[in-house]
Amino acid sequence: MEIDSIFTGNSFTESYILRSVELLDGNWLYVTKQNVAGLWRIPTQGGDESLVLSQLHPVDWNNWALTSNGVYFVDRAMPDRPEIAFLEFASRRITRLGGV
Repeated sequence: MEIDSIFTGNSFTESYILRSVELLDGNWLYVTKQNVAGLWRIPTQGGDESLVLSQLHPVDWNNWALTSNGVYFVDRAMPDRPEIAFLEFASRRITRLGGV
């Protein structure tokens, strides 16, 4: 897979990517953008990005872990009490697991 071909023609060519992780199935590349909230994904075969998780704060650009079923992340819904949470891809349900 050629990384340049993935980013051709979408907004990632205009945004600085801080971290990227490819899903185990090889179909998606998950990324965080500089100074932009959220976790995004783009198809590895090329195409447009889509927002997966809006709750990921820009300061947590590196505070997430991808699994085949979802993503663990730091949720700062309550800024003075960040929590570890899990977004399950199939149900789109977020489960809060406890404080950081």
